Amino acid sequence: MGCISPDDMALFMEGRLLPAAQEEIEEHAEGCDACRELLAETTRATFPDPAAEPVQEGRFGRYEIVRPIGAGGMGVVYATRDPKLHRMVALKMLRPSGSGGAAPTELRERILREARAMARLSHPNVLAVFDVGELNDQVFLAMELVEGCTLTTWLRAKPAATPRGWREVLGVFLDAARGLAAAHAVGLVHRDFKPDNVLIGNDGRIRVTDFGLARAASSAPPHATARDQNGQIALSMQKSALAGSPAYMAPEQMRGDPVDARADVFSFCVALHQAVFGELPFAGRTLQELERAVAEGPRRPSGAAKVPARLRRILARGLQANPESRFHSMEALLQELSRVRQGLRAYLGNRATAAAILGGASLAVVALMYATAGSPFRNAPAIHSIVVLPLDNLSSDPSQAYFADGMTEELTTSLARIGSLKIISHTSWKVRCRDSATRCGSRRN
Repeated sequence: MGCISPDDMALFMEGRLLPAAQEEIEEHAEGCDACRELLAETTRATFPDPAAEPVQEGRFGRYEIVRPIGAGGMGVVYATRDPKLHRMVALKMLRPSGSGGAAPTELRERILREARAMARLSHPNVLAVFDVGELNDQVFLAMELVEGCTLTTWLRAKPAATPRGWREVLGVFLDAARGLAAAHAVGLVHRDFKPDNVLIGNDGRIRVTDFGLARAASSAPPHATARDQNGQIALSMQKSALAGSPAYMAPEQMRGDPVDARADVFSFCVALHQAVFGELPFAGRTLQELERAVAEGPRRPSGAAKVPARLRRILARGLQANPESRFHSMEALLQELSRVRQGLRAYLGNRATAAAILGGASLAVVALMYATAGSPFRNAPAIHSIVVLPLDNLSSDPSQAYFADGMTEELTTSLARIGSLKIISHTSWKVRCRDSATRCGSRRN
């Protein structure tokens, strides 16, 4: 590649390039003195030294500064002590800067309005905002200080050879979905949901963080400014254009169109797909390639056979390019995912019916075990392998498809407990049948 363009540099510093493009820039900078120096200068300007911030005598307003936690283009975060409430809080200092037609005063007011909306939101799965205000020309947020790690770190904590199972992963994501649903209920759209923006506390509680405040605190990115009906720069976090991380971004967000809760549904399903299967559902080195991949639909993941079919279908629906084809709300998605984790009883809705059907399945398994033992079917050939074909939903109720899936999986699981019996997946069986037909056709010819 050639030298880094200003637009690419801005996207790189904001972390909004695709991983492949980011690696390409890093490799180029290693061999180009000019670009390496430009990158260093931009980094120093974008991520200032927290110690250089104007914090006098270890205080910021009433907050007692304990230590810096981190810094970014939007400002600095400190661990502080609130003497009024006698607790530790994370103090985020934002520095709104206007550009692209957006005045600093307008950006500041937007930040304050939406931060106050977050402060009114009280939910165990959303990072709590205790206070918001202005001091010394800086907007600040006092937030819950969480000791723990991000969802990204949690997912990587397990060795690649023994990744976390889908049930464990889904349990964490269900809590994150509850946090997003609570935010949507008060009119907030995250627009940048990804594993890095989910915290897992040492107390085990899941908290969704960074509801678009970083995007509202900085100027609109190049070539992606959303405008309102009067042609003015749109300041609303719901209308800001290319805010967020491209790999998790809904296609309407890539285009700079107004977004609603369904954009968060898409981003959530991208992150869940990645966590369950270990890979992103869409591949692409550029935004254009990524947008084309989304239009073509998610690729079939490796290891899909280990994940319930109903979970794969839910993800496929949530990853639709057309927002109208997705779940209309996070609550609707949450309901479907909860049923997957609860298992077959949730789909049946009746414990007695569930017990009767599963009991019948167990009897079938026992009968099969008896048959394989050789009595009373001594003259029958031994059964060494079996295929459990998917059960069809012959009712007029589409929701009963989950019942059929649940029964198929329950039978497969029960049969798998027979040590001498090999269970052949439906996909493998179809491949064997196709190969067998091909060989027979070759012999006939």
